[in-house]
Amino acid sequence: MHEVAGASITLNGELETLVKTWNDYNEALLTGNVNSTEYAYAVRQMSKSIKSLFGITNENVNLDNLVRTNKDLISKFLNEGDLKAYEKIENLVSQEVARTLGVGQ
Repeated sequence: MHEVAGASITLNGELETLVKTWNDYNEALLTGNVNSTEYAYAVRQMSKSIKSLFGITNENVNLDNLVRTNKDLISKFLNEGDLKAYEKIENLVSQEVARTLGVGQ
């Protein structure tokens, strides 16, 4: 039971970090110039936060493209608490990890 509680506390902390990151950078992601350094930095920060949320430590896994192409989905999850959006993000993250690590090839 303690392991589950500890995992829950860790997940809550990572989710809080992701929400804070989104709050800090969503304007740059949603309305910023995609060629700007501010946009690139915002993408990188969100990518890092999403990796942390899902416990991904492998440096080869890069979620930048996922962030760039799924900003609306991320927004639905973080702003509206949409669990279907979370499940879609989770699936996309899993696909990217599998692709990067060559699983199923």
